[in-house]
Amino acid sequence: MPLNLTHVLAHAHRYLWANRQDLFAYAFLPVMLLALIETAALWASGDWKAMFQPVVLDPNDPEAAATVLRIGITHLLRIAALAFAYVMFAIPWYRKQLVGDAGQQISTVLRWSPRHWQFIFSCFALILGLAGLIMVISIPLNALGALIPGFTIAGPALLLIFIGLTGARVLMAFPALAVDEPLGFRQSILMTRGRSWMLFGVAVMPLAGTIMIALIISNLIAAILVPLIGPSISLVLVTVLLLDALSFIGFAIQISALAYVYQQLTAPGRSGSV
Repeated sequence: MPLNLTHVLAHAHRYLWANRQDLFAYAFLPVMLLALIETAALWASGDWKAMFQPVVLDPNDPEAAATVLRIGITHLLRIAALAFAYVMFAIPWYRKQLVGDAGQQISTVLRWSPRHWQFIFSCFALILGLAGLIMVISIPLNALGALIPGFTIAGPALLLIFIGLTGARVLMAFPALAVDEPLGFRQSILMTRGRSWMLFGVAVMPLAGTIMIALIISNLIAAILVPLIGPSISLVLVTVLLLDALSFIGFAIQISALAYVYQQLTAPGRSGSV
């Protein structure tokens, strides 16, 4: 069967449905920890009401700078918590599909190890590498934008697509790292020759779908529940918990799809090129 986006995502959804009880067991602790940390950060900063109504800042307000700083620190804490919760879930979910987890208890499966730190460092290396690439490519794009009318809009769009396609090519390094078979970014790029658009779709589509659902749910909560029962920190916790659970379903689909692609590209006698 051909290795294309439709086939890969269909396999990931089937795998998730077949292992839905394990998905709950694997994701329960990371999602709960993430939701509690996020809610605590919002409560400590005093900005928890921003979950249900936009924050309007007056530039003439002397407290505006402090508010922006506080909101920024809160978001950084939430991003850091999300990164650790994601890695706590991602590595066991990769390993479940690639090497199996028969007979292992959840406490053993979710135990933090040096493998997790390597995973985080690889993520940071990828982010820094893509950020550097964006800075380098932005220079000629800005020059073209000054010379060609309309390119100021098309240029950033083309840049984002290029960065997305480039970043997608190195994603095979992560399932490889999860199963202790380190694969350099360059090796991943060579392995995935001709698969850029497929991997880009695998990386983006599962998360885009869950983000859309999460936006609908958060808007419904803000429009229905908040006027009905009023904003409260307990409602923030429920909302954050629900949105995080949806996010991890998207992560699980993405991880399952990447694990399947890795299995196919590393199968004996199978070439990564088209």
